[in-house]
Amino acid sequence: MNLSSILLLKEYNSQVVLFGVIVYSIGSALIGVFLLLQKRLLISDSISHATLPGITIAFIICSTFGLIDLSRNTNILLFGGLITALLSVFRMRSIKHNSFFHNDILYATTISVYFGLGIALLGMSQRFSQGNSSGLLTFIYGNTASMIFSDAIVFLVVSTLILLFILVFWRQLSIFSFDPQYASTVGMPVNFYDSVMLYLISIQTIVGIQAVGIVLVNGILIIPPVAARFWHSKLVPLIIITIVISMSSCYIGAVLSAVYPGIPTGSVIITVAMSIFLLSLLFGSYKGVVKTFISRSVYARIVAREHLLRRALEQVEEEVSNFLKKEGYSSEQESESEEYSTESKLLTYASRAFSISSIASTAGLTRTRALKECKFLESRGYLTLNKSNLTFYFTKKGLFYALSVLRRHKLWELYFMTYTNASPQQIDFSADTVEHAIGQEASDELSAQIKTKYTLTRLLGEKHH
Repeated sequence: MNLSSILLLKEYNSQVVLFGVIVYSIGSALIGVFLLLQKRLLISDSISHATLPGITIAFIICSTFGLIDLSRNTNILLFGGLITALLSVFRMRSIKHNSFFHNDILYATTISVYFGLGIALLGMSQRFSQGNSSGLLTFIYGNTASMIFSDAIVFLVVSTLILLFILVFWRQLSIFSFDPQYASTVGMPVNFYDSVMLYLISIQTIVGIQAVGIVLVNGILIIPPVAARFWHSKLVPLIIITIVISMSSCYIGAVLSAVYPGIPTGSVIITVAMSIFLLSLLFGSYKGVVKTFISRSVYARIVAREHLLRRALEQVEEEVSNFLKKEGYSSEQESESEEYSTESKLLTYASRAFSISSIASTAGLTRTRALKECKFLESRGYLTLNKSNLTFYFTKKGLFYALSVLRRHKLWELYFMTYTNASPQQIDFSADTVEHAIGQEASDELSAQIKTKYTLTRLLGEKHH
């Protein structure tokens, strides 16, 4: 078999398998996204494990009475699994509505009780020589290679039903998934949407057992939406990315199974999906580990630089505050387009040399870290650095930037003093925490909320003891 035949899956059986698992993955992706938003992904795991007792009971009954040739028709077994799956749904809904148990408890008890019962019945089925009980293991581990075209059509029908349900009730499902309490408050039939979704999950689980097995059927429903969550947060892009991940996992899994025929296709598909999840976890553009680490590192450097400037300015705050009071300088004069005759006088109060070691100790930084940030500030024109004696001077640009940082800090202190009963230490810590997260627009809005036009003079003159 050449490479092009493998990649294009020219063999008929490979094409059927690929078509079937891709169609199935699309349906799983659609419903998996809504389960992720509802924080109920484990319910599919509960339903899949609840199918085993029904499958085994159906096998025992059919083997005892010789009702059907199970080697040629397994639909009766799947129907038995569907019955116990629906019973597990009724049980979980009933307990949820009549008790205080959390969803995790319901899922854990359902998985352990039903799967334990199924394993016990599976052991009993070994006594029935009329049937081949070893074939039941395919329902646990899956047997994708045995898929025929009619099975793929069943996957297509179920996935189409899921798609139609989501399209018809798109708005309602979106509201229900993000905020079920609000959906119930505005009169939406929440129980109806919840019931239909659970029934669709049960059917999707049953038809997928033959492809990937009871153990792995939950993986293809859970892993792609969780991986997609690291790339986007909005619903439509999330669904699209989930479908892409599901289809990619199925294609790569089918190709690898064609290259290595001894490896089960279902297991390979789940392994590929898990690999994509790990890549998304590390490099996702929304909440990936690398992106989060870089964002936090950049933010930490911004905080360190602003603390450095503010602590330096606070050393001459008294002189600057007195000068500003004398000159009547206000926050309305902070526009860069205006020239001030008092700027040269103002600069003289902050033109002194500041010791990096002294500022670093008050800002909670090491001297090496403070020197690194000072070099960056110098490259941006905020400071003039004297490396020989480890001191720096403010430039005009740096001074007004430091004034804006100090103004935000004082504004937050004033806000916490006005609206909270926090202690002085708590107020100073809270202001340190949030002052870096707002800009000028938010700062002005905060001033408006306090309902007083605070000038920069008053803000710099406030002393909080």
